[in-house]
Amino acid sequence: MTMRKLLTYATMAILLAAPLARAADTAAPAPAAAQPPAAEYKYKTPKLKRAEIDALLAKPEGLLVIDVRRPDELTKIGGLPVYLSVQAKDLESSLSYIPKDRSIVTVSNHAGRAGAAADLLASHGFKVAGAIGVENYEEEGGTLTKIATPAPAASAAQPPAADEYKYKTTRLKRAEIDALLAKPENLLVIDVRRPDEITKTGGLPVYLSIQANDVEKNLAYIPKDRVIVTVANHFGRNGAAGDLLASHGFKVAGAIAAEYYEAEGGTLTKIVPPAPAAAAVR
Repeated sequence: MTMRKLLTYATMAILLAAPLARAADTAAPAPAAAQPPAAEYKYKTPKLKRAEIDALLAKPEGLLVIDVRRPDELTKIGGLPVYLSVQAKDLESSLSYIPKDRSIVTVSNHAGRAGAAADLLASHGFKVAGAIGVENYEEEGGTLTKIATPAPAASAAQPPAADEYKYKTTRLKRAEIDALLAKPENLLVIDVRRPDEITKTGGLPVYLSIQANDVEKNLAYIPKDRVIVTVANHFGRNGAAGDLLASHGFKVAGAIAAEYYEAEGGTLTKIVPPAPAAAAVR
């Protein structure tokens, strides 16, 4: 083969390859990986929209919010300002703690667990208005209560000395607490701590969560037909909350210091956050 023919073939090869290279450069990018579809809502209880939720929250004296998420989920995502905390798996064994004279809404992140909880409650004769997915509520423009965890130096609450307890509410001992817990149908536990404190220290299995500085403005959420105990880590915020509630006509049995109760041999419920891959999101 002559040199002239070799040059001719090489030139043709280059000319043929150029369009192919340009086509490869301008090819459409590969489509993004498809996101898994949202889990189908399959429960009888209606999943509430923002307008329906806001209408219910406007009448707190007739409402009971039951949040079935872990405290660490409340810290991360937020929730409604006052709620009865009952873990989803413990709901059926905790029915005695739940007042039957209020309309109930159940809460989880996307209403999956909430829907299952609501159907269970309805099957036991509770008045269930609907299920709420708080992340959906926020996406629709609703406002969630988000309680920030303070810096470590500011979050360590020191127990007051015995002579510094200045409240009328009785400080309860373990035996008194256990006697009250034995009659849950008459009891309402109000925990005034942040969710991150409950994650760290533990608490009682079912409780109405109200931040200590928000108790007075949320009295309408609190049933008046039950005996109340207030809970904090040590004796302080719980005593103040107990006195405030008593001044408004609530029946207050006493204040519980979760850490003292445990030191006396009492058992606290401690809900450990799962590893990230296993965390429930519905």
